[in-house]
Formats: sequence, C-alpha cells, structure tokens
Amino acid sequence: MFRYLIVDGMFHGTGVRDGAEGGVIDLSLLDLPPKFKLRLDSWLDRYESEHLEGFSNLEAVRKLDQLGLEIASTLAKLMPDSKITYCSAATMEKTIIAG
Repeated sequence: MFRYLIVDGMFHGTGVRDGAEGGVIDLSLLDLPPKFKLRLDSWLDRYESEHLEGFSNLEAVRKLDQLGLEIASTLAKLMPDSKITYCSAATMEKTIIAG
C-alpha cells in the first residue's frame, strides 16, 4: 500500500508522520522489524532531549539529523511502495529520500 511518510524528531511524536493526511503514525500499524522500531525509538529519545535543550548543541543536532536520514533511508527500503521524506525538527529542512 502506498503511503507518504515523513520521518522526523518532532517532540511527543512517534518519529513517523502521515505526509498526506497529517498526524503521527502508530508504528504498530506498520509492518516494521522490531530492531528498526528500537533504533527509531532510541533516536527519537535522543532528539527529544536535544529539543528540551533548545537545540543548543549544533554538533549533536547535526549527528542526530544524519542518523535520522539513515533511518529514513532504511524505512524507504522496508517500504519500497511508499514515498519517504526526512524533516529535521531542529532546522525544518526537508530531504526526499530516494527509494
């Protein structure tokens, strides 16, 4: 099933939003490997910590965004029939991920 998904570190999110209809995606509705979900959750926890610090550590934010891009790329491989975009919650910069 085609979906337009956005991977982001939005505060109090799941790490994945519905790019077409808005709102967060309940990850249990996606057929994703548990290892991927754990990686996403770990990244999201670290991103939220930086958010609480006002994104003041630019190097940490850069590394988290790089990891977010890698997670989005993995998601694109896991869901080849979907369009995946990465959006930095710190800079609001969007990157379309090639599947």
